[in-house]
Amino acid sequence: MHKGRRVPRDGERRFSRRTARLEGARVSGPSFQFYSRLLLRVLSALLTVCLLAQFFIAGMAAMTNSEWWAYHQSWVAIFQWLVLPLPILGLFAGDRRYQRAALASIPIIQIGLQYFLAHRAMEGRFPIGIGLHAVNGALLLMVAAFLTAGIPNNKASS
Repeated sequence: MHKGRRVPRDGERRFSRRTARLEGARVSGPSFQFYSRLLLRVLSALLTVCLLAQFFIAGMAAMTNSEWWAYHQSWVAIFQWLVLPLPILGLFAGDRRYQRAALASIPIIQIGLQYFLAHRAMEGRFPIGIGLHAVNGALLLMVAAFLTAGIPNNKASS
């Protein structure tokens, strides 16, 4: 008959070892890393939109009506808190966690620098502070856009 091979009984199926391993594997839902990365991107996208609105408000205040500066100050008080969870989420977001957390920490420093530059310029102690405030705001927008795009990504660069 079959030399050295076992013949399956009725109702038995033959599986290779690979098939048996695949059947025993558990399929789970999205991981904590997935949700951390998703929340990091969502908060970064929200920060990007808020920064664009802040640029709009600053432009309106500079070019049309100086009463818009009150909105500029009020608006930053609302969205500045979006930067606090970014480094923590970057740390939990999987591969390249330290690079992502380092990039996500930059907005915290930049928000503090924004306050320093604006207040020192308004006091007259650092006249170029307002110009640097605008440049730093643009850099903050770039960092938020990079985090939204998923940079650094998990794919190996080729």
